Amino acid sequence: MRTLFALTLLFTATLSAVELAEGLTLSGWGKQYLGITGMQENVTPDGVTPYEPQGTVQQSLRLRLFYKPADWFAAEAAWQVSPTVSQMGNDGYASFFTPSLNDYRVTDLKDTLYTGPGGQILFPHTIDRINVSFTLPFMDIFVGRQAISFGAAKFLNPTDVFAPLSFQDINREEKVGVDAVRVKFPIGEMNELDAGYVFGPDGRFSKSAAFLRAKFALRETDFTLMLVEYQYNLLAGLSIERAIGGAGVWLEAAYTADGVIEGRKNTDDDLRISAGADYNFADANLVLFGEYHYSMAGELYPSKYLANAASTAAYRDSGIYLLGGHYLAVGFSWEIVPLLNGSFQTLVNLTDGSLLIAPRLEYSMADDLFLDVGASVGAGATARRDSLLGFTYPVPRSEFGLYPYTVYTTVRLYF
Repeated sequence: MRTLFALTLLFTATLSAVELAEGLTLSGWGKQYLGITGMQENVTPDGVTPYEPQGTVQQSLRLRLFYKPADWFAAEAAWQVSPTVSQMGNDGYASFFTPSLNDYRVTDLKDTLYTGPGGQILFPHTIDRINVSFTLPFMDIFVGRQAISFGAAKFLNPTDVFAPLSFQDINREEKVGVDAVRVKFPIGEMNELDAGYVFGPDGRFSKSAAFLRAKFALRETDFTLMLVEYQYNLLAGLSIERAIGGAGVWLEAAYTADGVIEGRKNTDDDLRISAGADYNFADANLVLFGEYHYSMAGELYPSKYLANAASTAAYRDSGIYLLGGHYLAVGFSWEIVPLLNGSFQTLVNLTDGSLLIAPRLEYSMADDLFLDVGASVGAGATARRDSLLGFTYPVPRSEFGLYPYTVYTTVRLYF
Protein backbone atom coordinates (compact mmCIF):
# COMPACT_ATOMS: atom_id res chain seq x y z
CA MET A 1 0.00 0.00 0.00
CA ARG A 2 2.91 2.38 0.65
CA THR A 3 4.19 1.73 -2.85
CA LEU A 4 0.74 2.44 -4.26
CA PHE A 5 0.53 5.73 -2.39
CA ALA A 6 4.01 6.76 -3.59
CA LEU A 7 2.96 6.02 -7.16
CA THR A 8 -0.26 8.01 -6.60
CA LEU A 9 1.74 11.05 -5.44
CA LEU A 10 4.10 10.77 -8.40
CA PHE A 11 1.23 10.29 -10.84
CA THR A 12 -0.80 13.24 -9.56
CA ALA A 13 2.25 15.49 -9.41
CA THR A 14 3.00 14.63 -13.05
CA LEU A 15 -0.59 15.33 -14.05
CA SER A 16 -0.54 18.75 -12.44
CA ALA A 17 2.32 19.75 -14.75
CA VAL A 18 0.53 18.67 -17.95
CA GLU A 19 -0.97 21.36 -20.17
CA LEU A 20 -4.32 20.24 -21.54
CA ALA A 21 -6.26 21.48 -24.55
CA GLU A 22 -7.95 24.86 -24.55
CA GLY A 23 -11.05 24.75 -22.38
CA LEU A 24 -10.14 21.33 -20.94
CA THR A 25 -8.74 21.06 -17.41
CA LEU A 26 -7.71 18.07 -15.31
CA SER A 27 -7.76 18.22 -11.51
CA GLY A 28 -8.21 15.90 -8.57
CA TRP A 29 -6.55 14.58 -5.46
CA GLY A 30 -4.78 11.60 -3.95
CA LYS A 31 -5.06 10.56 -0.32
CA GLN A 32 -3.77 7.98 2.11
CA TYR A 33 -5.92 7.21 5.14
CA LEU A 34 -4.83 5.13 8.13
CA GLY A 35 -7.38 4.56 10.89
CA ILE A 36 -7.63 2.50 14.06
CA THR A 37 -11.18 1.65 15.16
CA GLY A 38 -12.45 -0.07 18.28
CA MET A 39 -15.97 -0.96 19.41
CA GLN A 40 -17.43 -0.07 22.79
CA GLU A 41 -18.01 -2.95 25.21
CA ASN A 42 -21.29 -4.90 25.11
CA VAL A 43 -22.24 -3.53 21.66
CA THR A 44 -21.94 -6.67 19.54
CA PRO A 45 -24.77 -9.24 19.84
CA ASP A 46 -24.40 -13.02 20.15
CA GLY A 47 -22.65 -14.63 17.22
CA VAL A 48 -20.38 -11.64 16.56
CA THR A 49 -17.01 -11.76 18.27
CA PRO A 50 -16.01 -8.48 19.95
CA TYR A 51 -12.68 -7.38 18.58
CA GLU A 52 -9.70 -5.45 19.78
CA PRO A 53 -8.90 -2.20 17.94
CA GLN A 54 -8.58 -2.94 14.23
CA GLY A 55 -6.81 -1.09 11.44
CA THR A 56 -7.92 0.22 8.06
CA VAL A 57 -5.61 1.46 5.31
CA GLN A 58 -7.11 3.20 2.29
CA GLN A 59 -5.54 4.78 -0.77
CA SER A 60 -7.76 7.09 -2.82
CA LEU A 61 -7.30 8.71 -6.20
CA ARG A 62 -9.83 11.02 -7.84
CA LEU A 63 -9.49 12.44 -11.35
CA ARG A 64 -11.78 15.20 -12.65
CA LEU A 65 -12.07 16.44 -16.22
CA PHE A 66 -13.83 19.74 -16.82
CA TYR A 67 -14.50 20.98 -20.35
CA LYS A 68 -15.84 24.47 -21.09
CA PRO A 69 -15.38 25.32 -24.78
CA ALA A 70 -17.92 28.16 -24.66
CA ASP A 71 -19.67 30.37 -22.12
CA TRP A 72 -22.97 28.54 -22.63
CA PHE A 73 -21.76 24.91 -22.33
CA ALA A 74 -19.70 22.83 -19.89
CA ALA A 75 -19.12 19.13 -19.26
CA GLU A 76 -17.69 17.36 -16.20
CA ALA A 77 -16.55 13.82 -15.44
CA ALA A 78 -14.90 12.42 -12.31
CA TRP A 79 -13.70 8.92 -11.49
CA GLN A 80 -12.61 7.80 -8.03
CA VAL A 81 -10.95 4.61 -6.84
CA SER A 82 -10.24 3.74 -3.18
CA PRO A 83 -8.56 0.36 -2.59
CA THR A 84 -9.00 -0.48 1.09
CA VAL A 85 -7.48 -3.10 3.38
CA SER A 86 -9.34 -3.55 6.66
CA GLN A 87 -9.10 -5.96 9.58
CA MET A 88 -12.69 -5.33 10.57
CA GLY A 89 -14.27 -7.77 8.14
CA ASN A 90 -17.73 -7.21 6.70
CA ASP A 91 -19.95 -7.29 9.82
CA GLY A 92 -20.99 -3.65 9.28
CA TYR A 93 -21.07 -2.66 12.95
CA ALA A 94 -18.38 0.01 12.65
CA SER A 95 -20.41 1.79 9.93
CA PHE A 96 -23.85 1.37 11.52
CA PHE A 97 -24.00 4.92 12.91
CA THR A 98 -24.03 6.75 9.57
CA PRO A 99 -26.85 7.86 7.26
CA SER A 100 -28.46 5.14 5.17
CA LEU A 101 -27.88 6.39 1.63
CA ASN A 102 -30.67 5.65 -0.81
CA ASP A 103 -29.13 4.82 -4.16
CA TYR A 104 -30.15 7.74 -6.38
CA ARG A 105 -28.33 6.39 -9.40
CA VAL A 106 -29.76 4.55 -12.39
CA THR A 107 -26.80 2.17 -12.36
CA ASP A 108 -23.26 2.06 -10.99
CA LEU A 109 -19.98 0.21 -11.11
CA LYS A 110 -19.63 -2.91 -8.96
CA ASP A 111 -17.13 -2.99 -6.10
CA THR A 112 -14.74 -5.91 -5.73
CA LEU A 113 -14.52 -7.50 -2.30
CA TYR A 114 -12.34 -10.25 -0.88
CA THR A 115 -12.99 -11.40 2.68
CA GLY A 116 -10.56 -13.66 4.51
CA PRO A 117 -9.80 -14.75 8.08
CA GLY A 118 -7.81 -11.59 8.78
CA GLY A 119 -10.22 -9.04 7.33
CA GLN A 120 -11.23 -7.77 3.91
CA ILE A 121 -9.78 -6.15 0.81
CA LEU A 122 -12.24 -3.81 -0.88
CA PHE A 123 -11.71 -2.20 -4.28
CA PRO A 124 -14.48 0.42 -4.61
CA HIS A 125 -14.48 2.62 -7.67
CA THR A 126 -17.13 4.85 -9.14
CA ILE A 127 -17.86 7.39 -11.83
CA ASP A 128 -18.98 10.01 -9.33
CA ARG A 129 -19.61 12.84 -11.79
CA ILE A 130 -20.64 12.76 -15.43
CA ASN A 131 -22.81 15.68 -16.49
CA VAL A 132 -23.31 18.50 -18.95
CA SER A 133 -24.65 21.98 -18.26
CA PHE A 134 -26.14 24.67 -20.48
CA THR A 135 -26.14 28.36 -19.47
CA LEU A 136 -28.92 30.15 -21.32
CA PRO A 137 -30.14 33.74 -20.90
CA PHE A 138 -33.27 32.65 -19.01
CA MET A 139 -32.22 29.38 -17.32
CA ASP A 140 -29.38 26.97 -16.46
CA ILE A 141 -29.76 23.24 -17.22
CA PHE A 142 -27.76 20.42 -15.57
CA VAL A 143 -28.08 16.84 -16.83
CA GLY A 144 -26.26 13.78 -15.47
CA ARG A 145 -24.52 12.66 -12.30
CA GLN A 146 -23.97 15.70 -10.10
CA ALA A 147 -23.78 16.87 -6.50
CA ILE A 148 -27.04 18.22 -5.03
CA SER A 149 -26.98 19.84 -1.59
CA PHE A 150 -29.76 21.58 0.30
CA GLY A 151 -30.04 23.52 3.54
CA ALA A 152 -28.49 26.32 5.55
CA ALA A 153 -27.42 24.35 8.64
CA LYS A 154 -23.72 23.65 9.05
CA PHE A 155 -23.82 20.24 10.78
CA LEU A 156 -27.22 18.52 10.59
CA ASN A 157 -29.32 19.33 7.51
CA PRO A 158 -33.01 18.37 7.76
CA THR A 159 -33.70 19.12 4.08
CA ASP A 160 -30.67 17.30 2.61
CA VAL A 161 -32.14 13.85 1.89
CA PHE A 162 -30.39 12.70 -1.31
CA ALA A 163 -26.82 12.18 -0.07
CA PRO A 164 -26.64 13.38 3.56
CA LEU A 165 -23.39 13.72 5.48
CA SER A 166 -22.92 12.60 9.06
CA PHE A 167 -21.46 14.73 11.86
CA GLN A 168 -18.43 12.44 12.20
CA ASP A 169 -17.54 12.08 8.51
CA ILE A 170 -13.76 11.95 8.61
CA ASN A 171 -12.80 10.28 5.33
CA ARG A 172 -14.99 11.92 2.71
CA GLU A 173 -13.74 14.63 0.38
CA GLU A 174 -16.68 14.95 -1.99
CA LYS A 175 -20.46 14.97 -1.88
CA VAL A 176 -21.82 11.75 -3.40
CA GLY A 177 -23.13 12.37 -6.93
CA VAL A 178 -26.71 11.52 -7.90
CA ASP A 179 -28.31 11.09 -11.33
CA ALA A 180 -30.56 14.05 -11.99
CA VAL A 181 -31.98 16.60 -14.40
CA ARG A 182 -31.97 20.07 -12.81
CA VAL A 183 -33.15 23.44 -14.11
CA LYS A 184 -32.49 26.82 -12.45
CA PHE A 185 -34.35 29.99 -13.39
CA PRO A 186 -32.73 33.24 -12.17
CA ILE A 187 -35.26 35.86 -11.10
CA GLY A 188 -33.48 39.17 -10.74
CA GLU A 189 -30.03 39.39 -9.17
CA MET A 190 -30.64 37.53 -5.90
CA ASN A 191 -33.66 35.27 -6.48
CA GLU A 192 -33.86 31.83 -8.06
CA LEU A 193 -36.35 29.09 -8.89
CA ASP A 194 -34.86 25.58 -8.91
CA ALA A 195 -36.53 22.31 -10.01
CA GLY A 196 -35.26 18.82 -10.66
CA TYR A 197 -35.89 15.10 -10.98
CA VAL A 198 -33.51 12.61 -9.31
CA PHE A 199 -33.42 9.05 -10.66
CA GLY A 200 -33.37 5.93 -8.51
CA PRO A 201 -32.11 2.43 -9.45
CA ASP A 202 -33.09 1.51 -13.02
CA GLY A 203 -35.02 4.79 -13.15
CA ARG A 204 -37.95 3.34 -11.17
CA PHE A 205 -40.42 5.99 -10.01
CA SER A 206 -40.85 4.32 -6.62
CA LYS A 207 -37.14 4.87 -5.91
CA SER A 208 -36.80 8.28 -7.58
CA ALA A 209 -37.41 11.83 -6.34
CA ALA A 210 -38.40 15.30 -7.49
CA PHE A 211 -37.95 18.75 -5.97
CA LEU A 212 -39.07 22.35 -6.37
CA ARG A 213 -37.13 25.09 -4.61
CA ALA A 214 -37.42 28.87 -4.45
CA LYS A 215 -34.65 31.10 -3.08
CA PHE A 216 -35.07 34.82 -2.49
CA ALA A 217 -33.62 37.68 -0.47
CA LEU A 218 -35.66 40.02 1.69
CA ARG A 219 -34.38 42.69 4.10
CA GLU A 220 -30.80 41.32 4.04
CA THR A 221 -32.07 37.83 4.81
CA ASP A 222 -31.89 34.80 2.51
CA PHE A 223 -34.99 32.58 2.44
CA THR A 224 -35.41 29.19 0.79
CA LEU A 225 -38.72 27.32 0.44
CA MET A 226 -38.85 23.83 -1.00
CA LEU A 227 -40.93 20.73 -1.67
CA VAL A 228 -39.35 17.31 -2.21
CA GLU A 229 -41.07 14.05 -3.17
CA TYR A 230 -38.99 10.94 -2.45
CA GLN A 231 -39.75 7.31 -1.68
CA TYR A 232 -43.48 8.30 -1.77
CA ASN A 233 -42.82 10.83 1.03
CA LEU A 234 -43.45 14.57 0.75
CA LEU A 235 -41.06 17.01 2.45
CA ALA A 236 -41.77 20.70 2.99
CA GLY A 237 -38.63 22.64 3.88
CA LEU A 238 -37.56 26.12 4.97
CA SER A 239 -34.11 27.70 5.33
CA ILE A 240 -33.26 31.18 6.63
CA GLU A 241 -29.80 32.80 6.75
CA ARG A 242 -28.64 36.28 7.75
CA ALA A 243 -26.00 38.22 9.67
CA ILE A 244 -26.78 39.65 13.11
CA GLY A 245 -24.21 41.74 14.95
CA GLY A 246 -21.31 40.28 13.00
CA ALA A 247 -22.44 36.67 13.54
CA GLY A 248 -23.88 34.40 10.89
CA VAL A 249 -27.15 32.81 11.98
CA TRP A 250 -29.30 30.16 10.34
CA LEU A 251 -32.51 28.20 10.71
CA GLU A 252 -33.44 25.12 8.71
CA ALA A 253 -36.59 23.03 9.14
CA ALA A 254 -38.28 20.15 7.33
CA TYR A 255 -41.60 18.42 7.83
CA THR A 256 -41.96 15.05 6.09
CA ALA A 257 -45.34 13.42 5.49
CA ASP A 258 -44.60 9.70 5.38
CA GLY A 259 -46.04 7.82 2.40
CA VAL A 260 -48.56 10.54 1.54
CA ILE A 261 -47.96 10.18 -2.23
CA GLU A 262 -48.84 6.49 -2.01
CA GLY A 263 -51.86 7.18 0.18
CA ARG A 264 -50.49 5.48 3.30
CA LYS A 265 -51.49 6.59 6.77
CA ASN A 266 -48.96 9.10 8.03
CA THR A 267 -47.89 7.18 11.12
CA ASP A 268 -44.23 8.15 10.72
CA ASP A 269 -44.47 11.87 9.93
CA ASP A 270 -41.31 13.66 10.94
CA LEU A 271 -40.30 17.19 11.89
CA ARG A 272 -36.64 18.22 12.10
CA ILE A 273 -35.21 21.63 12.96
CA SER A 274 -31.65 22.99 13.10
CA ALA A 275 -30.79 26.48 14.34
CA GLY A 276 -27.34 27.90 14.96
CA ALA A 277 -24.78 30.67 14.71
CA ASP A 278 -21.06 31.20 14.14
CA TYR A 279 -18.76 34.13 14.83
CA ASN A 280 -15.35 34.89 13.35
CA PHE A 281 -12.84 36.51 15.72
CA ALA A 282 -10.62 37.76 12.90
CA ASP A 283 -7.83 39.10 15.13
CA ALA A 284 -7.45 35.70 16.80
CA ASN A 285 -7.99 33.62 13.62
CA LEU A 286 -10.71 31.83 15.59
CA VAL A 287 -14.26 30.80 14.56
CA LEU A 288 -16.75 29.66 17.21
CA PHE A 289 -19.99 27.90 16.31
CA GLY A 290 -23.01 26.25 17.84
CA GLU A 291 -26.12 24.54 16.50
CA TYR A 292 -29.23 23.04 18.11
CA HIS A 293 -31.01 20.15 16.38
CA TYR A 294 -34.43 18.61 17.04
CA SER A 295 -35.66 15.35 15.48
CA MET A 296 -39.24 14.20 16.04
CA ALA A 297 -38.29 10.75 14.74
CA GLY A 298 -35.82 10.27 17.58
CA GLU A 299 -36.48 8.32 20.77
CA LEU A 300 -36.21 9.84 24.26
CA TYR A 301 -35.60 6.56 26.11
CA PRO A 302 -32.14 5.06 25.42
CA SER A 303 -33.30 1.45 25.88
CA LYS A 304 -35.65 1.93 22.89
CA TYR A 305 -33.12 3.59 20.56
CA LEU A 306 -32.35 0.62 18.32
CA ALA A 307 -35.92 -0.69 18.11
CA ASN A 308 -37.17 2.77 17.14
CA ALA A 309 -34.53 3.19 14.43
CA ALA A 310 -35.38 -0.23 12.96
CA SER A 311 -39.12 0.50 12.76
CA THR A 312 -39.29 4.21 11.82
CA ALA A 313 -39.45 5.16 8.13
CA ALA A 314 -37.30 8.29 8.52
CA TYR A 315 -34.22 6.18 9.30
CA ARG A 316 -34.73 4.22 6.08
CA ASP A 317 -35.80 6.97 3.68
CA SER A 318 -34.50 10.31 4.97
CA GLY A 319 -30.89 9.63 5.95
CA ILE A 320 -31.56 10.09 9.68
CA TYR A 321 -29.02 8.28 11.83
CA LEU A 322 -29.08 10.06 15.21
CA LEU A 323 -31.15 8.05 17.68
CA GLY A 324 -32.35 10.75 20.10
CA GLY A 325 -34.52 13.84 19.86
CA HIS A 326 -32.46 16.85 21.07
CA TYR A 327 -28.84 17.74 20.24
CA LEU A 328 -26.32 20.55 20.57
CA ALA A 329 -23.26 20.81 18.31
CA VAL A 330 -20.55 23.20 19.54
CA GLY A 331 -16.92 23.78 18.67
CA PHE A 332 -14.29 25.96 17.06
CA SER A 333 -11.76 26.16 14.25
CA TRP A 334 -8.47 27.97 14.84
CA GLU A 335 -5.43 28.93 12.80
CA ILE A 336 -2.82 28.14 15.44
CA VAL A 337 0.11 29.28 13.28
CA PRO A 338 0.13 30.06 9.54
CA LEU A 339 0.66 26.42 8.48
CA LEU A 340 -1.18 24.66 11.33
CA ASN A 341 -4.96 24.66 11.77
CA GLY A 342 -6.97 22.97 14.49
CA SER A 343 -10.65 22.25 15.03
CA PHE A 344 -12.74 20.71 17.78
CA GLN A 345 -16.37 19.63 17.42
CA THR A 346 -18.66 18.12 20.03
CA LEU A 347 -22.15 16.73 19.45
CA VAL A 348 -24.14 16.38 22.69
CA ASN A 349 -27.25 14.25 23.07
CA LEU A 350 -29.18 16.52 25.43
CA THR A 351 -31.48 13.71 26.59
CA ASP A 352 -28.95 11.13 27.79
CA GLY A 353 -25.88 13.36 28.20
CA SER A 354 -23.58 11.39 25.91
CA LEU A 355 -21.00 13.10 23.67
CA LEU A 356 -19.39 12.59 20.27
CA ILE A 357 -16.02 14.37 20.20
CA ALA A 358 -14.07 15.11 17.01
CA PRO A 359 -10.68 16.90 17.40
CA ARG A 360 -8.50 17.46 14.33
CA LEU A 361 -5.15 19.06 13.40
CA GLU A 362 -4.19 19.99 9.84
CA TYR A 363 -0.61 20.82 8.83
CA SER A 364 0.27 22.24 5.42
CA MET A 365 3.49 20.48 4.40
CA ALA A 366 3.67 22.21 1.00
CA ASP A 367 1.41 23.85 -1.54
CA ASP A 368 -1.66 21.57 -1.88
CA LEU A 369 -0.13 18.90 0.40
CA PHE A 370 -1.68 18.39 3.84
CA LEU A 371 -1.23 16.11 6.84
CA ASP A 372 -4.21 15.52 9.15
CA VAL A 373 -4.37 13.86 12.56
CA GLY A 374 -7.70 13.43 14.30
CA ALA A 375 -10.19 11.27 16.12
CA SER A 376 -13.88 10.55 16.54
CA VAL A 377 -14.70 9.36 20.07
CA GLY A 378 -18.04 8.55 21.65
CA ALA A 379 -18.43 9.10 25.39
CA GLY A 380 -21.39 8.02 27.49
CA ALA A 381 -22.92 5.19 29.50
CA THR A 382 -22.05 1.91 27.77
CA ALA A 383 -24.69 -0.64 26.81
CA ARG A 384 -25.85 -3.39 29.13
CA ARG A 385 -26.58 -6.98 28.10
CA ASP A 386 -30.04 -8.53 28.11
CA SER A 387 -31.33 -11.90 26.99
CA LEU A 388 -34.45 -13.35 25.40
CA LEU A 389 -34.99 -17.05 24.74
CA GLY A 390 -31.32 -17.69 25.36
CA PHE A 391 -30.16 -14.97 22.96
CA THR A 392 -28.27 -12.01 24.46
CA TYR A 393 -28.20 -8.57 22.86
CA PRO A 394 -27.06 -5.03 23.69
CA VAL A 395 -29.46 -2.58 25.33
CA PRO A 396 -28.32 1.07 25.00
CA ARG A 397 -27.99 3.27 28.05
CA SER A 398 -26.82 6.22 25.96
CA GLU A 399 -26.43 6.94 22.26
CA PHE A 400 -22.75 7.80 21.94
CA GLY A 401 -21.86 5.11 24.46
CA LEU A 402 -22.62 2.77 21.54
CA TYR A 403 -20.33 4.49 19.05
CA PRO A 404 -16.99 3.03 17.95
CA TYR A 405 -13.94 5.21 18.42
CA THR A 406 -11.55 6.00 15.59
CA VAL A 407 -8.07 7.57 15.59
CA TYR A 408 -6.77 8.42 12.14
CA THR A 409 -4.20 10.20 10.04
CA THR A 410 -4.41 11.26 6.41
CA VAL A 411 -2.06 12.70 3.81
CA ARG A 412 -3.84 14.66 1.05
CA LEU A 413 -2.43 15.97 -2.21
CA TYR A 414 -4.50 18.22 -4.50
CA PHE A 415 -3.73 19.16 -8.07
